[in-house]
Amino acid sequence: MSIELFKELSNLGYRIFTSEEAYMAASNIGMKQDYVLEALHHIKRKGFIISLKQGLYAIGEQFLPGLPLHEYEIGMHLANPSAICCFSAMQYHQLTDQTSRTIYLMTTWGDVHSKLSVYRLQIMSVKYHFIRAKPELYFGINQQWLGEVPFMMTDLERTLVDGLVRPKYCGGMREVLSAFEVAIDRIDLAKIISYAKKFGMSAAMRLGFILERLNVNNELLSELRELKPSGYCPLDPSGQRQGKCDKHWMILENI
Repeated sequence: MSIELFKELSNLGYRIFTSEEAYMAASNIGMKQDYVLEALHHIKRKGFIISLKQGLYAIGEQFLPGLPLHEYEIGMHLANPSAICCFSAMQYHQLTDQTSRTIYLMTTWGDVHSKLSVYRLQIMSVKYHFIRAKPELYFGINQQWLGEVPFMMTDLERTLVDGLVRPKYCGGMREVLSAFEVAIDRIDLAKIISYAKKFGMSAAMRLGFILERLNVNNELLSELRELKPSGYCPLDPSGQRQGKCDKHWMILENI
């Protein structure tokens, strides 16, 4: 009977599934609900499924049609909603040559982790690092595809703005500055300015400072020049508060 449950899960098209979905699949084949967990234990022991975390399973790789499981695909099931972000998104958008075995994801979290700003989980050799965002700051996200498997990813502009706000999750501010240089001809200026302003004065000032240093001469920058910060903002929010001061953008060049 355990194998029948596995076959039903496969027939339903699951690659990754929850305990609740296993219970629903079991009802389709007339399996008693109080036997489901035991059945999952049996098919896991036989290698038909693997456990990703409590209550979350994946079909064994040798039984999967199409592409094997990808870290992005797993990440999408670890929190809902979630989107690949920060350094992982920089890699996807080809903004860095550096590599990492940590997958960064943004989520609004509505569960037990709602009081945490970050949440870390390791599955096999891959670390998943979740960064909590307020619902109003969960934007700039597009659907992408790995074969027939969808996943969510921050767009180019949101990825760069995340670097201004959270450089420590993006390889550091020097890596973020390099990413801007790589991306400068691809950036939608209206979009990135809009994004930065949603994060407040500091992000907007950093953006204006960087764009001007990259010789961006566009009337859209006037939106940023008209802002009136109350004091100097460090270019690197995680760096020491020392360095040369740029009076035009009220930026403390602390890298």
